[in-house]
Amino acid sequence: MAALRRNTFRKLERLVSRKSFETLVHEGQSVHHPPVRLTWQRQVLSTGFPAATAFSVPKRNFRRAVDRNRIKRLLREAFRKNKAELYTLLEERKQEVALLFVFTGRKLPDYRQVETQVMRCLQQLTGQLRSHDE
Repeated sequence: MAALRRNTFRKLERLVSRKSFETLVHEGQSVHHPPVRLTWQRQVLSTGFPAATAFSVPKRNFRRAVDRNRIKRLLREAFRKNKAELYTLLEERKQEVALLFVFTGRKLPDYRQVETQVMRCLQQLTGQLRSHDE
């Protein structure tokens, strides 16, 4: 029987390494479903989790930190609730990836919009991971 997985987003799941972050930004592949862009790259992680994730909202689009933080909170929540399929695939194939979610819109979104686009990005990413290995 499969163990139940809790929908958590722990500190160890965050992408904090500056070197990993820079290589991800410069060499990673992108999936874009406006207003969310997901940049990803296979990397060797030392966290024990199959993915390390970062979230970004450009200061150019949202001057107030309160707005940027709210959007990042929405992105984190949407990822936390919808990461199970990706994690299962990565664990089956013993792969690790670094992920970066960037909000590219110019208006404050509602949660439903963010979750829908994050789900689409994750579905496209899992499709790409499956097709790369086959």
